[in-house]
Amino acid sequence: MLGDYFAKEAVTRFRVLERRAGLTFVELFPKTGRMHQLRLQASSRGFPVLGDALYGSVGTFGPASELAREKWIALHAKRLTVEHPFRKVALVLESAVPENWQKAELGM
Repeated sequence: MLGDYFAKEAVTRFRVLERRAGLTFVELFPKTGRMHQLRLQASSRGFPVLGDALYGSVGTFGPASELAREKWIALHAKRLTVEHPFRKVALVLESAVPENWQKAELGM
């Protein structure tokens, strides 16, 4: 299938919240839901997510781990809006920043 070989549109709005100690804290608003969309878009603009070695971060975030799957990246979904699969109404799911993030080590 020819269509499988072309990139699909990935749209994200963003807002800079704070700049401090070589880091930029941003709020991201994805309008599409492509796999790794936020990580790829941030990295391609020279701002990889802290701890995301797969997409070019040289810094670390959180506790050290030998296993790649256990390493933290500094990406948190504060709010998600999804459509309920049966009732077809919007569900808004919210989550505070995890407490252990406040104490997470930033390896810069």
